[in-house]
Amino acid sequence: MRSTYGVTDWIKRRTPAIVARDASSSNASMSGKSQEQRVLRELRERRIRGVAFDWDLTAYCFHSGGRLRGSRQEQDERLTHGMSSDFRALFNALLTARASCASVRDQDKALKLGQGADAAAQLPEFKLAILTHSDPQHASWAKADPQTGDPALGGESMVRRGLQLNFGETNGADLDAVVVVALYPSLYQKKEEYESIGLTQPPPPGKQFHLQTFRAAHGLEPGEIVLIDDDMTNVEQARRLGYHAVLVRGQGFVFEDFFDAFFML
Repeated sequence: MRSTYGVTDWIKRRTPAIVARDASSSNASMSGKSQEQRVLRELRERRIRGVAFDWDLTAYCFHSGGRLRGSRQEQDERLTHGMSSDFRALFNALLTARASCASVRDQDKALKLGQGADAAAQLPEFKLAILTHSDPQHASWAKADPQTGDPALGGESMVRRGLQLNFGETNGADLDAVVVVALYPSLYQKKEEYESIGLTQPPPPGKQFHLQTFRAAHGLEPGEIVLIDDDMTNVEQARRLGYHAVLVRGQGFVFEDFFDAFFML
């Protein structure tokens, strides 16, 4: 989700080349699973164990403004149909890789020695996160739908709902392990504000707090994490702090964003 720290709307500044790329994104992804597996191979080669995605304009092709209004049915339709197809493919592959690793560990526990141990060493389990500036307060400020009375959806509730709708049937059990950090730092700068959510100091701007939370959840180092985000400020901040980072240059993640970022390093 794009922050308000002096960042000009990226969409308005996109070059004709990027606009053309957006128009042909489906062609860029025509190789299907080979694209997803290529990303997974690259992550493993670089020893990246944690993959963190932004939500608005990264996982999704629209900007929610921090919340979704309307009836629950309308919210679900946006969450189902508004997701980037390349994000859906990659996130599903990452979830499947997690499940494969769990299967290998179960096999290794049974066999004790042999191929199970070798496979477990070759297939590190990916830790996944959604790091967003969509805050629960954003939803609380919106009025309920006048027709149905359904409340606005925002923060972690919006993220969990979107993940469940898109991945619940095939990878529902693995969704509980996805770390979701949904917080807008500027809402928690006063002492009474940050203490109200259990913090001892105000969270810094950008995604630094979000990334620190993800790190702490799994004991990861910055160099073991990649942030995929549409906000250049967040991407540059993450790189300065030692994280890998990929800039999403259009409305929603496409595989080209990843390959361009990593093969230009």
